[in-house]
Amino acid sequence: MENEGLSEKQRIEKATAEGFLRLFNDTNKTTYRVVELADSPDVRCRDDHGNTLNLEITLTQDQEKDIQAALGRSDHLSLESLRQELALVQQGKRKLSPIRSSEVALQRIATRIKEKLQKRFGPRTALVVRDTSPLGWDWENLLDRLRELIKEDGQPFDEGIWIIDNQKSKLLKVV
Repeated sequence: MENEGLSEKQRIEKATAEGFLRLFNDTNKTTYRVVELADSPDVRCRDDHGNTLNLEITLTQDQEKDIQAALGRSDHLSLESLRQELALVQQGKRKLSPIRSSEVALQRIATRIKEKLQKRFGPRTALVVRDTSPLGWDWENLLDRLRELIKEDGQPFDEGIWIIDNQKSKLLKVV
């Protein structure tokens, strides 16, 4: 499946799905590949035996506009923007932006997951959360706390909830 004619959202979902599948297939000795981009769930996959796997993709961010910055649609994380913010703080014209913390990141990712838990996407579906944090959180050490935050009855993702890191090099199963 080529990227030609895909929207930005579809390109992100496809790239996330491909990164997820590479790691998932390596770990589980499977051969899933993207066969279709859809609306709900976002990505439909199939393996060499005809088995299906559906993926609902979501992104997380530490602060508002981080996703836009990662996509090049906001410069709020650029060195120049940070210098300007610091100058305004030093002049007393602005307060320093809140410090990024793992607790804030956990709350944001939990909120994203809870929103998805309210919907039903059908069988053979996994939720894939792509971390877009420039800080590279150590999700392995934060998983227990995240699990506490998202405890829900009737978890609709029978293939699990997963976090894939910013570089698409690490995959962690949440539930």
